[in-house]
Amino acid sequence: EDACGDGRYAEAGSLLAAAREVSEHFAKYAEEVKEVGDCFERLRGLEERLEREVRDRMVETGVALARANGEEEEEAAGGADVADEFDVKVITSDELFQQEEKSKAKGRIDHDADGGDGEETELRGLLRSVAEACSVVDVLGTEARKRQISAFCDSRLACYSNKYRVDDSCVDPAASSLDVVDRRFAFFRKVMKHMEEEVRGIFPSAWNVAYQLVREFLLVTGKHLRILLEGTRNEKPPAPGSEQHSSQVAVLLKALQKTVLFEREMTVRLERDYSLRLSASAATASSHRPHPDEVTEFDADG
Repeated sequence: EDACGDGRYAEAGSLLAAAREVSEHFAKYAEEVKEVGDCFERLRGLEERLEREVRDRMVETGVALARANGEEEEEAAGGADVADEFDVKVITSDELFQQEEKSKAKGRIDHDADGGDGEETELRGLLRSVAEACSVVDVLGTEARKRQISAFCDSRLACYSNKYRVDDSCVDPAASSLDVVDRRFAFFRKVMKHMEEEVRGIFPSAWNVAYQLVREFLLVTGKHLRILLEGTRNEKPPAPGSEQHSSQVAVLLKALQKTVLFEREMTVRLERDYSLRLSASAATASSHRPHPDEVTEFDADG
């Protein structure tokens, strides 16, 4: 409880794992012995408190990362990586590797640098806290981990959801229209680049946060685009062959191609992440493989 109250999540995770292991031996007495039952209630209360605290930290970190990346002030418009017409180029695996190496180098420089302004120092503190909190979440279980990842992704993409929403509360309808769908993808590329530079190594690789972030982005974007397409369907169709009809068809084709190319780009990125995780797992497994001389007679006989 003291470790939890002081935010010492790494220590709290170790203690919680030990408490859970010990409690398994007394579970059958929980209903019969009041003192044992009280201990179980206290343990459950502590677990709920830890999950709430970590969730708040995840949300706070997602918001802080968006602020540090300039997403709160940035106008909903494409940048240099928003291409004109149909000249979008799908990123290759080699190009992605080069980008990641640059991000790693930048991350090492940033983390090794001393000083920095207050906001940057606060963000570093949040990221360190989240890295420690992950050990607690793994002890709490799979469902708790899913909830924490969801909380982080939702908060990390909150600026995107607000900027490009397509309901009546949309601040800038022109920015979220179909003819500028590539602005959405440019926005997310910036998010992913910032994540690679600032958050690399914070979350355990088994959490697959990059995949979950892409998935959440696609779910939100898909919802927005379905609303836009439904609105187009409800409008009176232009006369075939008219200038308006040709323009509408061009917009739809452009939006479709931009979307397909973006999906391919994300597929390359995620496949590479998956391959790297498999390689790391294989290396770990081989390092724990016993030497032939260490195999006992029983092991050799099966």
